Amino acid sequence: MALPLALIVFFAALPLLILSTDERMLLEFRGRIATGRLVSTADAPGCQGAGSRRIVYSFTPEPGPEFRGATVVCRSSPYYDLQPDETVPIRYLPGKPQVNAPADAQGNAPPLLLFMIFPLFFFLVLFWPIYGPTLRELLRARRRYRNGNLGSGRIVFVKKRSTVSWPGWPGTSNAVVFVAYKTPSGESREATAWCANEWLLGHMSPGESVHIAYLDSEPGRVTILENYIR
Repeated sequence: MALPLALIVFFAALPLLILSTDERMLLEFRGRIATGRLVSTADAPGCQGAGSRRIVYSFTPEPGPEFRGATVVCRSSPYYDLQPDETVPIRYLPGKPQVNAPADAQGNAPPLLLFMIFPLFFFLVLFWPIYGPTLRELLRARRRYRNGNLGSGRIVFVKKRSTVSWPGWPGTSNAVVFVAYKTPSGESREATAWCANEWLLGHMSPGESVHIAYLDSEPGRVTILENYIR
């Protein structure tokens, strides 16, 4: 139990740890704006397939002496065509003004969506093998119950599957139940049903009657209604 919990805490805290230590992230969320002045510009490599310039700027944080910074901007940047002595807004980190960049410069914004999706992706990888089949079968059962046929069947055989779980984490057990039933027209059929109701599996025996739902398009797969009501 301790190992999965430790993994959950680690992957949930990792984006927060990155946000709190990465200077670009800190600049975006905790930075202040100062009015800067463009000192010089010069052509420089840095943007693939487009022109780019290296701009040098100066600004004065509050409080503190004047600082200088430099960055490479692409042709699409609003600062590309600026000339020396023109003003430019500078975002700097309070207490550490050497961490700075032109405000709203292209490429300064951190990939927030990535950090929001990362924990969700982790939970999906960790828990889908355990709970994914249950959710999938629940949706299929709902579709059969709402859009299909209701009837009764007879248990033929129960084949239990191994429990899916991570080490130290309680998993889920399920079984494939073979069911014989008759359609409204009197045709005999056999089908399989997914069952994760441990109480029902413990009391299920060959020949026992159960209620089922099935679709005409999928006669070989049925849902045992007692799986969800007992």
